[in-house]
Amino acid sequence: MARFGVKEVCDCTFYDMNDVPVLYLDTLKISNLSNDAERTYIRGGRSNSILMAFDYNRTSTFSITDALLNPKTVALRTGVDLVRASQQIYKREVLTQAGGLVTFSETPVTDVRLYASPDGYSQEVAPVIIPVGTVTTTGGVSTATVVGGADGDQHIAYYQFASGDETEMMTIKSDTFSGTYKIVGDTVVTNYETKELESFQIIVHQCKINSAFEITMEAEGDPSVFEMTIDVMKPDRDNKMIEMIKY
Repeated sequence: MARFGVKEVCDCTFYDMNDVPVLYLDTLKISNLSNDAERTYIRGGRSNSILMAFDYNRTSTFSITDALLNPKTVALRTGVDLVRASQQIYKREVLTQAGGLVTFSETPVTDVRLYASPDGYSQEVAPVIIPVGTVTTTGGVSTATVVGGADGDQHIAYYQFASGDETEMMTIKSDTFSGTYKIVGDTVVTNYETKELESFQIIVHQCKINSAFEITMEAEGDPSVFEMTIDVMKPDRDNKMIEMIKY
């Protein structure tokens, strides 16, 4: 049997339990397969030496780190479907009054709360409520009349607008968690004798994604990566947990 060097990360395809592909990841930084087991001993005789050893509680874990945030990955981890549909998006923007009007960058679908702001940051305590029915939209540009004030005055507007139909939404619910999947990881290994690349595939027949995850957003440092820990389970009607195939 040839020996080979392992370095390249896997490209992973997730299948549901009906063998339908649901997710493909080809931007991973790490794909790590670890195996563990516990051991107990029978000891006896002088010095209580080990006479026999028994292994049990095999535990396998497949850990991956993705360089990019994939909305479908988040949906799988939260146990909900990725929804593509128009959504109501919250908007805050600073507007300058001109001709007795303010012009919005989006079309409001809710009443607008308009605060006078001398510097575009601080705002007065009491807002002016502009009913959505009084907002005029012409040629895709939405405006509203401001009562009082003068041209050049700044206002901070809060409202909601409708996004496009291709908007992607991921929802975290209190009572839904990740499901059970099969993972096929494809990579290459280097044959030690020939120094040629050979195809290598890892099949995790049944596993469950850990529902815990973290999205780190910070001004300094390296960009965020997205880690996923996957617990390998024994299949329902088989004892094959993981298969590794070099071909």
